[in-house]
Amino acid sequence: MHCARRRFLVCRQASAQGQSLGRVWVLWSSGKLEDELSGQIGLESWIVMNKAGDERRVQASRGLAQSRVLDQRGFSLAEVSIVLALMILVSIMGIPAIQGYLIESKVPRVAEDLQRLVTRVKVSAISRGSTPYLNVGFQTLMNNLRNASAIQVTEGATAIPHGLGGTGASDSGVITMSPAASHGAVHGSVFSLVLNNVNHAACPALATILQRLASRVLITGRQATVEVKNTFISPPKEYDPILADAQCARGDSNKFEFVIH
Repeated sequence: MHCARRRFLVCRQASAQGQSLGRVWVLWSSGKLEDELSGQIGLESWIVMNKAGDERRVQASRGLAQSRVLDQRGFSLAEVSIVLALMILVSIMGIPAIQGYLIESKVPRVAEDLQRLVTRVKVSAISRGSTPYLNVGFQTLMNNLRNASAIQVTEGATAIPHGLGGTGASDSGVITMSPAASHGAVHGSVFSLVLNNVNHAACPALATILQRLASRVLITGRQATVEVKNTFISPPKEYDPILADAQCARGDSNKFEFVIH
């Protein structure tokens, strides 16, 4: 039997060949026996030869086993369910807010692309008679927005999405361009730029920016189409930002029309 003294005397029984038989006797101890044995010997069970006897050994072994079980215990099904429910709730509440923020931050870049479009079309219409915009349309949009930064143009597409609401396909969330007529003028003397299914996050900032290039601005939202600017008439009706804001309906349900001379 081999013995080593720490804060207690530990003896390990060995065979005739010097190999351990796996039984350990603690002949003397003081203080917290469980802490000493688990920390210094690393045994799960032992025999204590003192006043406590076998009862002491059983309690120490049980305490060590419980501590190991607690260290290895994972999350329960109830805890995982609660966490998942909270994550879903946060997602439902947060996604619309994030979407609105992204659309709002995109308005200046979309407006900048449309301003460049209008400038190019107006330059091309110089010295083209009384109906310079008679032939503007979808192809005009495609050609002049091909290198836009915010508006995505796909070759072969049948619609151009503005990215401020709607699906961006068919007739939802797209830009259209067509010749129009001003008060007392012929068809093709002006052109209109229409954006449908615009989200409320882009309203009325979009109208406020583009009204600088337009002679007439109409918004369809909360009510029927309302004119918020018209400089074709006399006296001219200047842009009314409060009226424009009042027309903005929640969701992707706003339509803007800019008539440009």
